[in-house]
Amino acid sequence: MDGSGQLATIMMELIKENEHLLRLGREKQQVLIRNDVQALQRLVQEELKHIQQVERLDAQRQWHIQQMLGQVTGNESGVVSETGIRLRDLLGQMPLSPEKERLEGLAQSLRRLLEELRHVNEQNRQLIEQSLAFVHYSMELFAASAASDGGAMYDKQAKMRETPSRTGLSWLDQKV
Repeated sequence: MDGSGQLATIMMELIKENEHLLRLGREKQQVLIRNDVQALQRLVQEELKHIQQVERLDAQRQWHIQQMLGQVTGNESGVVSETGIRLRDLLGQMPLSPEKERLEGLAQSLRRLLEELRHVNEQNRQLIEQSLAFVHYSMELFAASAASDGGAMYDKQAKMRETPSRTGLSWLDQKV
């Protein structure tokens, strides 16, 4: 398989892995809304596996782009400075061909997918921030309730002064 064929295969694998990440991101939205911590932990672990695979594939993609760019520009060793090499740089140097069109189509699909993934991740970030704000607010209410009842809830013998229902703690004892 030639360089552009290998690069296309890697890009298709990148698309597949990012589709998995997008699916997981959407599942995380529902899990965050339901406040299902165990399901969230499972999804995060699965997500980490796909992220590692994306990183591995991206390194391969960079290497192939570097090699192909070196060949297109006439650099015999195929070595080009690694900083900032993008597929766009390679495509700009390639002559018009079916391989170039295929790579352009894959790049466009990957860009659209990554933009959608960014959007879902931003929504998830906002859901997490809202959840944390609610927890913070609840803790402030709890602290204010304890302070209004004389500050300390326990006496010197580590016994509760009042029952939880009178100190505002009954909501902690309830099963949700």
